[in-house]
Amino acid sequence: GWYIFSKISRDGWIEDGAEINPEYLFYRGNRMLLSLTRGRPLAVAPAKLRIFVCSKLVKEVVVNKEINVEIFLKGRCEPRTVKFKVLNPFIPGGRDKRLLGAQLKEVVFYSKFFPFPIVSFPLIFFSAIAVWLISFLFSLAATDFFLLRSFYLTAVQLGIILLNAFLITQVKYIKVSVFWPFWLFWTAFLTGAVLASKVSFSKEKHIPAKIWLWTILFLAAVIRFWGINFGLWESQFHPDEVNKARIASRIITTGDLNPHYFLHPSLLIYCASVMTWILVKLGIAPDFSQGAYLGGRVVSALAGTASVFVVYHLGKNLFSKKVGLFSALYLAVFPLCVASSRYFKEDVLLTLNLLLSVNFLVLALKKESIKHYFFSAFFAGLSAGSKYTGFLSFFIILSAPLLASWKEKVKVSFNMRFLMFLAPALLIGVCAFFLTTPYALLDWHRFIHDFSQEKRHALRGHSETITAWSQLWMYHFRYSLFKAVGVFTAVLSVFSLGWLFQRFKREELLVIFIVLLFYLPAEWVASKPAPQPERYIMPILPFIALALSKALLDLKNSSGFLSLFAKTTLVLSIFLPAFKTFTFSSEIYSDTRIKAKRWIVKNIPSGSKIALDWERYQPNLWHTKFKVILLPRDKIILSLRRIQQSGANYLLLS
Repeated sequence: GWYIFSKISRDGWIEDGAEINPEYLFYRGNRMLLSLTRGRPLAVAPAKLRIFVCSKLVKEVVVNKEINVEIFLKGRCEPRTVKFKVLNPFIPGGRDKRLLGAQLKEVVFYSKFFPFPIVSFPLIFFSAIAVWLISFLFSLAATDFFLLRSFYLTAVQLGIILLNAFLITQVKYIKVSVFWPFWLFWTAFLTGAVLASKVSFSKEKHIPAKIWLWTILFLAAVIRFWGINFGLWESQFHPDEVNKARIASRIITTGDLNPHYFLHPSLLIYCASVMTWILVKLGIAPDFSQGAYLGGRVVSALAGTASVFVVYHLGKNLFSKKVGLFSALYLAVFPLCVASSRYFKEDVLLTLNLLLSVNFLVLALKKESIKHYFFSAFFAGLSAGSKYTGFLSFFIILSAPLLASWKEKVKVSFNMRFLMFLAPALLIGVCAFFLTTPYALLDWHRFIHDFSQEKRHALRGHSETITAWSQLWMYHFRYSLFKAVGVFTAVLSVFSLGWLFQRFKREELLVIFIVLLFYLPAEWVASKPAPQPERYIMPILPFIALALSKALLDLKNSSGFLSLFAKTTLVLSIFLPAFKTFTFSSEIYSDTRIKAKRWIVKNIPSGSKIALDWERYQPNLWHTKFKVILLPRDKIILSLRRIQQSGANYLLLS
């Protein structure tokens, strides 16, 4: 429920000025039950709280023990804001400077006659339309796919309505923004499935693939290497790069190959170490310490460019050369793919090795080649050696015996030849992982410690815990995919997945399987909030590109209005992400923090005290002629006295 709470932390403490903001409640009849506990040390007086609803004081309580407080949610403000004023806040001390009241154990929303709240009429109306639309589209798609009769269709429609009602009950706190991505997703998916069942299309025409491929690769390389040195030499703006750069530099200077760091596998660090040595010897980087940042980024940029090349071959092997070309073009301009290729991070290298693994698997299935199957397993191991989520690619290796026996019709059987070599293939994958991260065995105590810590972080969350059901498994669809490719292209990609599902062929289902394989675990783990949760869905983007290319090219080869629609959406779904990418690329080269630092050094008197609200997102002024003071952003906004007491001459907000 993080999204309706303000200044109520994971530990339950209510800070002065905290808010609870349920949305779209009916103006009367609803109630909220707060379970509060004292929580304070015995030497501190019990918390005195004033509770306001829509800015109107409704209750004043003293929390001297565990109590339940019922609040009537009357009013017409939207959202129905419940605000807390702590009359006698206490500060825990140490680094914790929060102004605390009491601890909140649980919040329950209900109404006078029902165990659930009464929502407003507009929400009921639009929800009914959304559910009906999903039910109607499913009926159209299911008629062709399952050949259902009218009686069964009615039962299915009723089941969809009941399923929506069940999913709504899984969202503990009222937040309408949770529901619209869910309905949008399924509307787009089912629309694609319906059109795929109704439309016939002709075969594609031959195009000169090589010329276009090298043009796309040149474009991909230029926009990935453009601005790759932003923030270097003067500052390091990506906090995750710092530790990896230090390790890569130390490996070069000391010769000790043990990274003594296993929060991530070691492949990227080793590649960055080699690249750093090359850059320093060529005179491109000033030294190993500074060059390690650039070396890691160059590895990511090369991996990002290579991914464009590999996705072309994967599209060609799965579908056609034209699908491969458009998939390469999508991947070349997707904003997240380009931005991540400029960072010393694992996601792009993971994506490249995953693509290589899948491409060799497709070749193995087409040629019934065990050699290609072993290559697929090897790159699955390299995927795991790039990032621990790469271990999911082992499920792709496990799927080979089933996929090899699946030709045109649905048939649950196993190809005995692939089944016989499954165990050796998995062993090759495991050996490939230890080849990239050998000190997982040689320094296994540290490996287990760091791996367990990363596991706890994934399950607990980065700054807040967000469960999959609280977002109806749509968090990354809304917050990550929208940013990764743009809203229009994201919705169109779901349409394309529906199109592929309705075709129900082995190649199409393999694409959908890999999307689900990496999307669902990203939703399941709690580590979703900022910074950069969108990076966690990086592995699915090439397969989103394949789905878009296949569906829209099929639709383009139909006739009449649908062909024109496909051509228009094809152009827009490439142009909009490309425009976002080029806009970002043009701005990143001369970072505003560097410009600000240069202006401050030139214009602000020496010895001035400058207050910053967030170190990582501010100009680096620590080793300059100024005295730097860090003030938490919320304290700056809420208290001008805090700024005056700091003695700062200047205040800089990020």
